[in-house]
Amino acid sequence: MGRRCFGKAVTKPRTWVSKLRSTVQQWLAEAMGVEAEYHAVYQMTRYRLKAKLKVARPQNCQQDSQQREAFKKNLAEDLAVLSQYVRQVHQEE
Repeated sequence: MGRRCFGKAVTKPRTWVSKLRSTVQQWLAEAMGVEAEYHAVYQMTRYRLKAKLKVARPQNCQQDSQQREAFKKNLAEDLAVLSQYVRQVHQEE
């Protein structure tokens, strides 16, 4: 990451998963009367429920927003042309 981008980088804390597990731990105690250790809740949420941290991918601060929008706008048309080409190639075989 370049120096110009470094100042603009936004790092989102990864603590929401920890808070979620603590909330689950608290709910188990209050609603179910089960006193579960954090490690047990971690094992359950991570491996049995397959809960993972979901974070959006960062964007480069040097991206050209007009170029990105043009790509999005033309993507469907470009894919249609590519699809037609692939069909032609398969028909010739």
